[in-house]
Formats: sequence, structure tokens, C-alpha cells
Amino acid sequence: MEHKNIETTHSGIKCDNPNCSYTDETATFETYRNYLDKPCPNCGENLLTEDDFNRAEAIRLTVDLINSVPKEFLEELSGEITPERIEELKSSPMFADAIGKENLSEGNMVSISVQTHKEIKVTEIKKVD
Repeated sequence: MEHKNIETTHSGIKCDNPNCSYTDETATFETYRNYLDKPCPNCGENLLTEDDFNRAEAIRLTVDLINSVPKEFLEELSGEITPERIEELKSSPMFADAIGKENLSEGNMVSISVQTHKEIKVTEIKKVD
């Protein structure tokens, strides 16, 4: 049974070439395979590497796993998250350059933006009302 513990939104795909501005906002997890090892329409560089695809797929599978867990269990588990653990998480390499780390605190519902180019990296954390 699937629960909606986490909701995902997709922001498309963009060329990783810093000199190229190509983006496709229609790309979703379900269509990422169509971009795998394809040339960018603007500059010709690889649009999505196998490694970047695998990182995006790891995020999708993690979301699926968390959504398979009953909400009551996650609430019980969240009681184990201490302020010290939150501070430890904020200082981890995955969160190092994230904007809005102060929003990651006990009891806050947040929206987290993640990028998967060459690594899984949190880019922004926003409070959700």
C-alpha cells in the first residue's frame, strides 16, 4: 500500500555544460531514460549520463520506499530525530551549500530541492506551511 509521506515534483532536465542554456521542463522521472546518453539539442554534449540517471533513480526508489511505510511508523521514527542529529545532518557534505538550512529543524515541514549531477546534493530547503 502506498502512503503519501513524501510528494515529489519534477523540475525537468538541463544541460550540464556551463556554456549551454538548454532545459526541458517537461522531463519527469518516468521520461529520464529517453534522455540517457542523448546529445543536447543545443550544444551536442551528453544530456544525461548513466551515473546521473542512476542517482535520480535512487531518489525515486527512496521516495517509493518511504511512501510504502505507514505514516504512524514514520511519526514514531521521527521521534528519534534529535536537535543534535539535525545539526549533524546540516553539516554533512550533501547539505553543505544548501540555501535555507535553518529551515531544517525539529517539527518543520520542508520542501527540499535536490540535484543529481555528479552527486546527490541538497540545493535548497524551504518551509512548507
